Amino acid sequence: MIGDQACTGTQKVAGVSEAGVLVCSNDEGAAYTAGAGLTLTGTSFSVDPTDFNGSAPAAGSYDPGDTQSTGTTSVTLRQASLTVPGPGLIVVMGRTEAFCDAGGDAAGEYVSGYVTITDSATAEASTGSYSYFYAGWNSSNSTSVMATYSISAAGTYTYYLRGRRSGGAGTTIGFHRPHLVLFFLPN
Repeated sequence: MIGDQACTGTQKVAGVSEAGVLVCSNDEGAAYTAGAGLTLTGTSFSVDPTDFNGSAPAAGSYDPGDTQSTGTTSVTLRQASLTVPGPGLIVVMGRTEAFCDAGGDAAGEYVSGYVTITDSATAEASTGSYSYFYAGWNSSNSTSVMATYSISAAGTYTYYLRGRRSGGAGTTIGFHRPHLVLFFLPN
Protein backbone atom coordinates (compact mmCIF):
# COMPACT_ATOMS: atom_id res chain seq x y z
CA MET A 1 0.00 0.00 0.00
CA ILE A 2 1.52 3.32 -1.09
CA GLY A 3 0.06 5.25 1.84
CA ASP A 4 2.35 3.45 4.31
CA GLN A 5 5.54 4.09 2.33
CA ALA A 6 7.91 7.05 2.67
CA CYS A 7 11.26 8.21 1.39
CA THR A 8 13.99 8.72 3.99
CA GLY A 9 16.12 11.71 4.92
CA THR A 10 16.70 14.03 1.96
CA GLN A 11 15.27 11.61 -0.60
CA LYS A 12 12.37 12.55 -2.84
CA VAL A 13 9.64 10.52 -4.54
CA ALA A 14 10.77 9.63 -8.05
CA GLY A 15 7.77 7.48 -8.98
CA VAL A 16 5.84 4.29 -8.26
CA SER A 17 6.87 0.88 -9.61
CA GLU A 18 4.46 -1.49 -11.40
CA ALA A 19 4.28 -3.46 -8.18
CA GLY A 20 3.01 -0.33 -6.34
CA VAL A 21 6.25 0.29 -4.48
CA LEU A 22 7.38 3.88 -3.96
CA VAL A 23 10.61 4.66 -5.87
CA CYS A 24 12.86 7.14 -4.05
CA SER A 25 15.96 9.01 -5.20
CA ASN A 26 18.39 11.44 -3.61
CA ASP A 27 17.27 15.06 -3.75
CA GLU A 28 20.10 16.90 -5.43
CA GLY A 29 18.35 20.21 -4.84
CA ALA A 30 17.57 22.85 -7.42
CA ALA A 31 20.37 24.79 -9.09
CA TYR A 32 19.64 28.51 -9.40
CA THR A 33 21.70 31.18 -11.04
CA ALA A 34 21.07 34.91 -10.64
CA GLY A 35 20.95 36.78 -13.93
CA ALA A 36 21.90 40.40 -14.54
CA GLY A 37 20.38 42.76 -11.99
CA LEU A 38 19.38 39.94 -9.61
CA THR A 39 20.81 38.68 -6.31
CA LEU A 40 20.38 35.05 -5.19
CA THR A 41 20.31 34.20 -1.49
CA GLY A 42 19.54 30.52 -0.92
CA THR A 43 16.50 29.96 -3.14
CA SER A 44 15.25 33.58 -3.08
CA PHE A 45 15.86 36.14 -5.81
CA SER A 46 15.84 39.89 -5.20
CA VAL A 47 16.51 43.07 -7.16
CA ASP A 48 19.22 45.38 -5.89
CA PRO A 49 17.61 48.86 -5.67
CA THR A 50 21.03 50.50 -5.99
CA ASP A 51 21.10 49.27 -9.60
CA PHE A 52 18.80 52.22 -10.24
CA ASN A 53 20.61 54.81 -8.14
CA GLY A 54 18.42 54.02 -5.15
CA SER A 55 15.17 55.01 -6.84
CA ALA A 56 12.75 53.63 -9.35
CA PRO A 57 13.96 54.02 -12.94
CA ALA A 58 11.24 56.46 -13.92
CA ALA A 59 10.60 60.18 -14.12
CA GLY A 60 7.55 62.29 -14.75
CA SER A 61 6.54 65.84 -15.40
CA TYR A 62 3.04 67.31 -15.13
CA ASP A 63 1.71 70.85 -15.32
CA PRO A 64 -1.90 71.62 -14.38
CA GLY A 65 -1.63 74.87 -16.34
CA ASP A 66 -1.42 75.49 -20.02
CA THR A 67 0.74 76.79 -22.86
CA GLN A 68 -0.78 79.11 -25.46
CA SER A 69 0.38 79.22 -29.07
CA THR A 70 -0.90 81.54 -31.78
CA GLY A 71 1.42 80.59 -34.63
CA THR A 72 2.68 77.45 -36.29
CA THR A 73 6.00 77.37 -34.41
CA SER A 74 6.57 74.31 -32.20
CA VAL A 75 6.60 74.94 -28.45
CA THR A 76 7.85 72.78 -25.57
CA LEU A 77 4.93 71.69 -23.40
CA ARG A 78 6.88 69.60 -20.86
CA GLN A 79 10.36 68.19 -20.43
CA ALA A 80 11.71 65.45 -18.15
CA SER A 81 15.11 63.87 -17.53
CA LEU A 82 15.99 60.36 -16.43
CA THR A 83 19.33 59.05 -15.16
CA VAL A 84 19.94 55.42 -16.14
CA PRO A 85 22.59 52.98 -14.87
CA GLY A 86 23.56 51.48 -18.22
CA PRO A 87 22.32 50.25 -21.60
CA GLY A 88 18.64 49.64 -22.15
CA LEU A 89 15.49 51.21 -23.48
CA ILE A 90 13.78 54.41 -22.37
CA VAL A 91 10.04 54.50 -23.01
CA VAL A 92 8.53 57.99 -23.15
CA MET A 93 4.80 58.69 -22.97
CA GLY A 94 3.18 62.09 -23.37
CA ARG A 95 -0.35 63.45 -23.24
CA THR A 96 -2.03 66.84 -23.51
CA GLU A 97 -5.33 68.44 -24.40
CA ALA A 98 -5.36 70.79 -27.39
CA PHE A 99 -8.01 73.51 -27.11
CA CYS A 100 -9.27 75.76 -29.91
CA ASP A 101 -9.77 79.25 -28.52
CA ALA A 102 -11.48 81.15 -31.30
CA GLY A 103 -11.30 84.40 -29.41
CA GLY A 104 -14.94 85.36 -29.86
CA ASP A 105 -18.12 84.21 -31.58
CA ALA A 106 -16.43 82.44 -34.45
CA ALA A 107 -18.54 79.31 -34.75
CA GLY A 108 -17.10 76.96 -37.33
CA GLU A 109 -13.49 77.74 -36.56
CA TYR A 110 -11.10 74.90 -35.78
CA VAL A 111 -7.47 74.22 -35.14
CA SER A 112 -5.33 71.22 -36.06
CA GLY A 113 -1.77 70.32 -35.23
CA TYR A 114 0.80 67.86 -33.93
CA VAL A 115 2.20 66.72 -30.61
CA THR A 116 5.54 64.87 -30.53
CA ILE A 117 8.14 63.41 -28.21
CA THR A 118 11.73 64.26 -29.06
CA ASP A 119 15.19 64.42 -27.53
CA SER A 120 15.68 67.91 -28.98
CA ALA A 121 14.33 71.11 -27.44
CA THR A 122 14.09 72.67 -30.90
CA ALA A 123 12.59 69.84 -32.98
CA GLU A 124 9.47 70.45 -35.04
CA ALA A 125 6.37 68.78 -33.59
CA SER A 126 5.57 67.14 -36.93
CA THR A 127 8.76 65.03 -36.91
CA GLY A 128 9.65 61.82 -35.13
CA SER A 129 6.97 60.03 -33.14
CA TYR A 130 3.98 62.36 -33.37
CA SER A 131 0.21 62.41 -32.96
CA TYR A 132 -2.19 64.58 -34.95
CA PHE A 133 -5.14 66.43 -33.38
CA TYR A 134 -8.18 68.39 -34.54
CA ALA A 135 -10.24 70.59 -32.22
CA GLY A 136 -13.41 72.42 -33.20
CA TRP A 137 -14.41 75.89 -32.01
CA ASN A 138 -14.27 76.18 -28.21
CA SER A 139 -13.56 72.48 -27.82
CA SER A 140 -10.60 70.33 -26.94
CA ASN A 141 -9.02 67.14 -28.22
CA SER A 142 -7.01 64.87 -25.94
CA THR A 143 -3.96 63.47 -27.69
CA SER A 144 -1.32 60.97 -26.60
CA VAL A 145 2.03 59.99 -28.06
CA MET A 146 4.68 57.40 -27.19
CA ALA A 147 8.29 56.88 -28.29
CA THR A 148 11.12 54.50 -27.40
CA TYR A 149 14.83 55.27 -27.39
CA SER A 150 17.68 52.73 -27.31
CA ILE A 151 20.31 53.76 -24.75
CA SER A 152 23.87 52.48 -25.13
CA ALA A 153 25.45 53.86 -21.94
CA ALA A 154 24.75 55.12 -18.43
CA GLY A 155 23.88 58.80 -18.20
CA THR A 156 21.13 61.39 -17.95
CA TYR A 157 18.75 61.70 -20.88
CA THR A 158 16.22 64.51 -21.46
CA TYR A 159 13.06 64.32 -23.56
CA TYR A 160 10.52 66.91 -24.62
CA LEU A 161 6.79 66.93 -25.30
CA ARG A 162 6.36 69.50 -28.08
CA GLY A 163 3.28 70.78 -29.86
CA ARG A 164 2.28 73.08 -32.69
CA ARG A 165 -0.65 74.28 -34.71
CA SER A 166 -0.61 73.24 -38.36
CA GLY A 167 -3.86 74.61 -39.68
CA GLY A 168 -7.28 75.99 -39.01
CA ALA A 169 -8.85 79.37 -38.57
CA GLY A 170 -8.82 79.38 -34.77
CA THR A 171 -6.78 82.28 -33.47
CA THR A 172 -5.14 80.52 -30.53
CA ILE A 173 -4.41 76.97 -29.51
CA GLY A 174 -4.05 76.06 -25.88
CA PHE A 175 -2.21 72.94 -24.74
CA HIS A 176 -3.71 72.08 -21.35
CA ARG A 177 -2.49 69.73 -18.57
CA PRO A 178 0.53 68.26 -20.40
CA HIS A 179 2.03 65.03 -18.97
CA LEU A 180 5.38 63.46 -19.79
CA VAL A 181 6.44 60.10 -18.28
CA LEU A 182 9.75 58.28 -18.81
CA PHE A 183 10.75 54.82 -17.64
CA PHE A 184 13.78 52.65 -18.19
CA LEU A 185 14.04 48.97 -19.15
CA PRO A 186 17.58 47.66 -18.67
CA ASN A 187 19.14 45.27 -21.21
